[in-house]
Amino acid sequence: MKKLYISIIIVILALISISCTENTTNTIEPQTIDKSLKITFIELGSITCLACKEMEPVLDSIRNKYGSQLNVKFIDVIRNRIEAAPYKIRLMPTQLLFDTLNNEIYRHEGYFAEDSIHMFLQSKGLRLINH
Repeated sequence: MKKLYISIIIVILALISISCTENTTNTIEPQTIDKSLKITFIELGSITCLACKEMEPVLDSIRNKYGSQLNVKFIDVIRNRIEAAPYKIRLMPTQLLFDTLNNEIYRHEGYFAEDSIHMFLQSKGLRLINH
């Protein structure tokens, strides 16, 4: 039980430090996006977060089903605070989707159901390549 409280305190402190960052950008660094891809999907979470762990098979599935149309990336906000800071997340997991011009086109907080992800991606012109 004591370890759980310590983990919760660490997560809260990490989120507070991320939210106190001055950078307010809604774009990502150019080197993060491959221009040949239509959408970049970034999940911000932690390997210790239960909801983030539940998202792992969903991320693997959409990565396989959309192939080169989609770049899927996971950022551990506790281990990579500097990389995560510009995204100003409020809770874990948070999913961000960017177009090829590096503009944030969608933000979701919490567990993101695969069916909902498919609906969004297909509304942006992506097509399933593997079922």
